[in-house]
Amino acid sequence: MLERIAPRLFAVPTSGGQANPFLVGPDREPDLRSRRPYFLLPLLGARHAQLTHGAVMRIRQWIRSQGRPITDVYILSHGWHRNFFSAVAAYDRLVVALQRLVGRGAIEPRQDHNPLFIAVHWHSDPGENLWLDKEGRRSKAGFMERVRATFRAADPAKVSEATMERDFELMFDLLASLSAPDTDASGSEYDDEARGLAEVLHTRYRLRTSPDAGLDDKVAALWTCYYEAPSRRVLRTQDTPPTASATGLQGLKRLFGFVASSVPLLTLAGLLLNAPVPRLQVQDAHFLVDGGAPIRTVRRATMRDVGAMAWLAAGRVTMRGAKSVLTVAGLMPAIRESGPVRRLHKVRLHLAAAIGLAIASAALLSLVRLWRALFALNRPATAIPWLALVPWLYLQVVFSLPIIVYSLGGLVLSFAYVGALGQALRLVSDERSGLRNRPTARVPALSIGAAFAWLARLPVRWLKGSVALDSRFTNVAEMAEAQLAFYDMQERGVRTGTLLGDAVAEIWRDVPELKDARLHLAGHSFGGLVVANAGRRIAFNPDFGGDLRTITLIQGALASSWFHRETALLNRVSGAVAAIYSRYDTANGFWYPLANLGREAAGYVGLCGSFSKVAHHMPPMLVMPPPLGTSSASVKAINIDASRLIYDGSPAMGGGHGDIFKDDVIHVLWASMQQ
Repeated sequence: MLERIAPRLFAVPTSGGQANPFLVGPDREPDLRSRRPYFLLPLLGARHAQLTHGAVMRIRQWIRSQGRPITDVYILSHGWHRNFFSAVAAYDRLVVALQRLVGRGAIEPRQDHNPLFIAVHWHSDPGENLWLDKEGRRSKAGFMERVRATFRAADPAKVSEATMERDFELMFDLLASLSAPDTDASGSEYDDEARGLAEVLHTRYRLRTSPDAGLDDKVAALWTCYYEAPSRRVLRTQDTPPTASATGLQGLKRLFGFVASSVPLLTLAGLLLNAPVPRLQVQDAHFLVDGGAPIRTVRRATMRDVGAMAWLAAGRVTMRGAKSVLTVAGLMPAIRESGPVRRLHKVRLHLAAAIGLAIASAALLSLVRLWRALFALNRPATAIPWLALVPWLYLQVVFSLPIIVYSLGGLVLSFAYVGALGQALRLVSDERSGLRNRPTARVPALSIGAAFAWLARLPVRWLKGSVALDSRFTNVAEMAEAQLAFYDMQERGVRTGTLLGDAVAEIWRDVPELKDARLHLAGHSFGGLVVANAGRRIAFNPDFGGDLRTITLIQGALASSWFHRETALLNRVSGAVAAIYSRYDTANGFWYPLANLGREAAGYVGLCGSFSKVAHHMPPMLVMPPPLGTSSASVKAINIDASRLIYDGSPAMGGGHGDIFKDDVIHVLWASMQQ
C-alpha cells in the first residue's frame, strides 16, 4: 500500500515541462490548479537550478507579451513551516488581499503601475514537500459563505442562485479532493475537471471588488475562500476488515482508544498515575517543623509509586550490570575505594536508571522497526505503533535535555551578553554567508545549538521508521521534528537567500525589459532572512544594474542587528529597509531568543545598528496605507510597530506571528514598499 500511495503524494512531479500543472504562473493555461497572478520560483532541492532557469524563461516570455513595460517587481518569500500547499496558500491570501484593496480604491497605485509578482518557494518544513492540506478538509458552508462575499454572477439573468450554488459546490469538491493526503493533485485524471471549472469560473463569475479581474486573480480568490474556511481536521479511512466479531486484543484496543479520544490527555494521565494498586502498600515519612523524629504512615500504593519502584529497580539492575562489566575489566576495586563515589550512591542510582531505561527503550524501538521492516513494510497503521510510542517518548525527553538546558541557560544568562559572545565565537549562527559586509570571507563556525538539536531529532527519525506512513504517530513525530528543525531552517533560509539573489541577477540579465523596473523584496518570518540575504547577494553582484528599491521584513525571524555594518547592502538600497514587528509575536519574542542565546529578533523589536532610522507606531486600525515618508534622505531603515494590528494567536504557538493576512497589515506592507 505504501509503495502505491507514497509516490502520489509529492506536489512537484518528477516530470518537467509545460505538462507539469504546478509550474504556477499567469502564463499557464486555464486550470484551477496552476493559474495564478504570480510566478512561483522554486529554490533548493535537487532540481532547483533546472526549475529556476525554466521559470526565468517563462517570466521573460510573459513580460515580452505584455506590450507595456514592467514598473515594479515584487519578490515575496514565505517563512517557516511551509510545504508546497501552505506556501501557495500564503501567497494567494496576500495577493488576493492586495488586489481586493486596490479594487475597492483603498490602495491607489500610480497610473503607470504595471507590477510583476514573483513568489519564492523554499521547502521550510522538515517533512515532505507535498501539495497536502495538513489542516484537513474544510467546511463547505464556510467556503460558500466566503464565495458569496467574493464573487457575483457576470449576468444574473443567465446564472441563477441555484446554478451558482452548484458551480461552486463542484469547485469545492475538486479543491477538497486535490488537497487530500492520498491524491496526486497533478494527475491527468483531474485535467478535464480542473480546466472545465476554470472556464466556468472565468465566463460566469466576476470578483465583486474587481469586475475586470482576469482568471489569475479569480483562481487565487477561489482558493483563498477554501483556505479561510474552517478546517474539519484530517479524516482517516476504516482499516479494520469486516469480521463477525472482534478478535485478539481488538476489544481492549477499542476500549483504550475510546477512553483516550474522549477524556483529555492530562486528565487521563492523572487518573492513571493516581489509580490504586491492590495488595501493595508503601510507607511515607512526614517530617516535623521542629526537627523531631519523622512520623511514618502506611498507605495503599498508586501507579505513581509503582513507577518510582520500577525506576529504582531499573537503576539497581543497570548498576549491577555495570559492576559486572567493570569487575571483568579490572576497574571495580578502584571505584569501590573512592569515598566520593560511595557518598553519591543515590545520584548514581538515578543516573543508572536513566541510562538503563534509555537502553531498554532504544532496544524496544529497534525491535519494532525490525518487525515493520520484515513483516509490515507495506501495511497500513496497526496496533503495534503503541509499542513504538512509549519508548520514543522517553528517548525524546532524554535526547532533548541538552538542547533544553542550553536554550534555557542562554536565555536566562542573556544579561551577561552570552549571545554576543557566542556570536563572536561563531557558536551561534550569524545568519549570513561569510562575515558582515564581507560575504566571501570563510570563517569556521560551530553552532552548539544546532548540534544539540540534531541529537534531539534522532528519536524522531527512529519513530518515523517504526510506524506506517498513515499512522497518527507520524504526525506526532513531524510536529516534534518541526520544532527541533529551527537551526536547520535558519541555515536553509540563508542558502535560499543566496540562490534567490543569483536568480534575480539572472532575471535582470536575461530580461533587459526590466532595466528601469524597481525591485522590492518582502519576506515573512524566516522569509525575512531569505530576502535579506538575497539583497546582500545582489548588492555584491557587479553585474546587477537594477534598482533595488526596498526590503521589507514582516515579523522577520532574524537578528535585530542583522543590517548593522552591512554598508554595501544599505548603500545599494535606493529606498529603505522596513521592519514590521509586534510585541505580541512570541515566535520572535520568546522562541527566537531561546534558540539564539537571548539575541533579539527584528520581528519583535525592529532593527538596530549603525544606520539612520525612524520609528512609526500604527493606530488600532488602518483603512488606507499609512504615511511612512522620511524627512531625511540619509534614513535607511524604518521601524514599524504594528502591535495594535498584529496580535491574534496562541502565545505558545507563536502569538501574533502569523496574524498578517488582514487588510491593516497589507496597508502597512504596501506603504513600506513605496519608499
